[in-house]
Amino acid sequence: MEQLPIGIFDSGIGGLGLLKEAEIQMPCEKFIYLCDEENMPYGEKSDGKIYSLALAKCRELEKDCKAILIACNTVTGVCIGKLRQNISVPIVAVEPAVAKAKRLYSTNILVLATTATVRQKNFASLLYKHGKYNFEVIADKNLAKIIQDNYSDKQNLSRLVIEATKDYPKNKSCVVLGCTHYVEVAGLLSHILQAPAVDGNVETIRQLKKVVMPNAKC
Repeated sequence: MEQLPIGIFDSGIGGLGLLKEAEIQMPCEKFIYLCDEENMPYGEKSDGKIYSLALAKCRELEKDCKAILIACNTVTGVCIGKLRQNISVPIVAVEPAVAKAKRLYSTNILVLATTATVRQKNFASLLYKHGKYNFEVIADKNLAKIIQDNYSDKQNLSRLVIEATKDYPKNKSCVVLGCTHYVEVAGLLSHILQAPAVDGNVETIRQLKKVVMPNAKC
């Protein structure tokens, strides 16, 4: 069992940052990275469609993996409970780093996330738990796809990200990157929005490590 890999699933390239962090924190483990570029972006799809797509990918990984990391905040928000009920291996999932931002910056926090993430009751509950009046939320429709489609063309990517976010609030205490695609351009977003960027990649992999290898010395 211990020799089986860990599956990492995202709609596209957003989960690569989590894969890199996993390789740092869990150097003895092997990983399978599975994305769904054909159906990306997930953020503008219905909850039912997101669940159907995510379940199919998790079932692919379930066959050969000892655990699965959901590297997509949208999937986490829409259907993490249902996935855990229907998949036989442990599932760890990323979520917007609202708690971390609140701990570090207290208030006046901007949260960027996809439309599907923002409309979920569990996202509203997450904000409420940490004081919803401390947060301003932007439900972005296009940014994840812009990053996905232009990732290999950094100059064009920068231009498009600047254009897409030019009217967003600036000079907040921080900006929570509530989609793993956004983490791939964290430095650029921080520069544009004039606020430090916060994500939960490190903490998510710590949780994965606890679940998969709680007594490991590697």
